[in-house]
Amino acid sequence: MGNQYSIYANAGTVVLLSAGMSEREKQDVQHSLLFAQLAATKRHPLFFETQEWYSTWQQVLKGSWLQRTVGWDQYNPGPASTVTAMEQLVSYMKESLASVDAAEWAPIVQGIARLPATDSVIECLRGRIEQEEQPDGSETGATRGERYRFMFVVAQPGPRLNAVCMTMTSSQGDGGNPFSRVLTADEVSGAIEQRFFQADFSAVLHDPIRDDLAKRLKPFASLIQEIPGRQI
Repeated sequence: MGNQYSIYANAGTVVLLSAGMSEREKQDVQHSLLFAQLAATKRHPLFFETQEWYSTWQQVLKGSWLQRTVGWDQYNPGPASTVTAMEQLVSYMKESLASVDAAEWAPIVQGIARLPATDSVIECLRGRIEQEEQPDGSETGATRGERYRFMFVVAQPGPRLNAVCMTMTSSQGDGGNPFSRVLTADEVSGAIEQRFFQADFSAVLHDPIRDDLAKRLKPFASLIQEIPGRQI
């Protein structure tokens, strides 16, 4: 296989880092993504202002990264769909990232969907991926759904970011692995939204802030965790 990737949980994002990247490139990617998530979450509720959250996340990244390509799509799953959330994420990334062989990164991401709900990786990510819908008081005892915001990044030498974000609302919670949730018309309320963002790193923009950013992120270092034993 032409390339290897290591996998990390970075706050609420699954991040794949190419083995062809230098340690500085990997750090720049991780710090940029973490800072963008923290800044966006500070300004907007993660699950209830999803468009505003994503816009802020993107704008913060543009402080150090030069946008190449963006994409947006939405669809309504059919009643007989058997596609899981992870399979849909992978499919959308494949469409948007045609220049990179999916065999180099897809298997490691798809493996996350096979983990049990009690796995430490899922527990680490869950609080930033799903949230129960707030009660509106209209139906006492009614089953509440959950809001989901999935995001994962494939990072390449350069470095270059390739990010997919998918948001949706389920009709009811199930407590399982959110990545293995099957997307059917009965399971999903409304449309599923998908976004793609590709950008290249700018040393001119980032070099002056690198050291200060590293200091500011020290209290949040635990939000970046390597997922051991899952490298291809």
